[in-house]
Amino acid sequence: MYRYAFNPYSLRWEIQLLRWGFFWRTMRGLSFEYLTDAETFTDQVGIAAHYREQRPFNHTPVTKEQADEQS
Repeated sequence: MYRYAFNPYSLRWEIQLLRWGFFWRTMRGLSFEYLTDAETFTDQVGIAAHYREQRPFNHTPVTKEQADEQS
């Protein structure tokens, strides 16, 4: 699994991979100013094709746009 994490110290988005089913490891040397840049990178490199993205378990759409994305 992988996830996007916001680093409050550098104010940038990072990609983390789940290691051994227990530890989240940040990919070194990669940080993105915008979340969309991080999502584009995972698609280009192939992370999204080989791993599942971690999503919140009980996520309910807040806006109509989010509800349309899930459909």
